[in-house]
This record gives sequence, C-alpha cells and structure tokens, in this order.
Amino acid sequence: MKILIAIDGSEYSKKAVEESCRILAYAANSEIKVLSIFTSLYPMPVAPFVVPENYSEQFDREAEDEARKIVQEATRMIHKRCPQTILTSEVEKLSGGTVGHKIIEKTKAWKADLIVVGSHGRGFWSRLTMGSTSDVVVHHAPCPVLVVH
Repeated sequence: MKILIAIDGSEYSKKAVEESCRILAYAANSEIKVLSIFTSLYPMPVAPFVVPENYSEQFDREAEDEARKIVQEATRMIHKRCPQTILTSEVEKLSGGTVGHKIIEKTKAWKADLIVVGSHGRGFWSRLTMGSTSDVVVHHAPCPVLVVH
C-alpha cells in the first residue's frame, strides 16, 4: 500500500502522522511518502517602504528550511514506530494553484493508494474565506482520503 501523508507542521498534521503509524502497524509492505508544500513570497511594490532586493529569496529559503524540519520530524516518528515501511519524503515549493491541488498532482504522479491529511477544523465561514486544503483533497483525490481531526 502506498500512502501519501501531506503535512504542514501543525498539530493537526502531527495527528495525521500518528494515525498513519497506527494504521501501518497492521500493514505489511507499505510505502510512505511524507510531503510538505511551502508557499513563496512574491515581491510586491510596497512604496514608500524599502524592501531588500533578496527579501523574497531569503523568505523562500527560510520557508523551505522550515518545511524540511517538519518533514524530518515526521519521518523520524514514522521510522521509529513503523520501521518495516519504505519511507521517502519530499518538500516542494508551491508555484501556482493551491496546496490541495498540488497534493492531488503529487498523488497522481506517485500513484498513491491513500492520502492522509490533517484538518484544522475550521467552520463554514472560515473555509469559505480561507479555503480548505482537506476539502480540495477529498473532492478531487483519485484515491481514498483519510482526514484526521
């Protein structure tokens, strides 16, 4: 079974990793891919304020470093609790679209059998204004999705 776990470092994504480990305790020959997608800060005109020329590059580096730390923490937890699984990880910069659609793209490319995501538990109005990654994944995934609250 190929399981893609999409995480963002929140408590909800940590619970998703824990739930995946609980499930995998009973699954032999499983492959797990831990995925974290970080967003870029595009330079914006902020006159009359001066922004350093390399500000967006520095922001991207810091966001990528943070995403790598999140993935490393998750992979350590999974390896400790499920040492029999084949484990890979990936950090990717979001260059267009939404995080949810990028997760779907990665799922299709890797041919995952299951996606595991955490849910922030936002209400209707928050989802309406901010969007919901888990909603996008549930409605567009080519395979089953486990949403961990």
